[in-house]
Amino acid sequence: MLTPEEIRIELKDRNLAAVATKSNLSYGQVYGLASGSVRHPAYEVVKALSDYLEGKGGHGEKVG
Repeated sequence: MLTPEEIRIELKDRNLAAVATKSNLSYGQVYGLASGSVRHPAYEVVKALSDYLEGKGGHGEKVG
């Protein structure tokens, strides 16, 4: 599983709205982690983004 910092790096050049949709998260959840405005993101958000970025998921229910 990727760390929040690794996820931030991976999200730098991505369309956050598309990532949110494909990882079943809200745009706010993705933006908060990507921008660093959320210092301690929820485990479920980190897991969903990590799975998406590692090609393991993105087809479950919406988180949060």
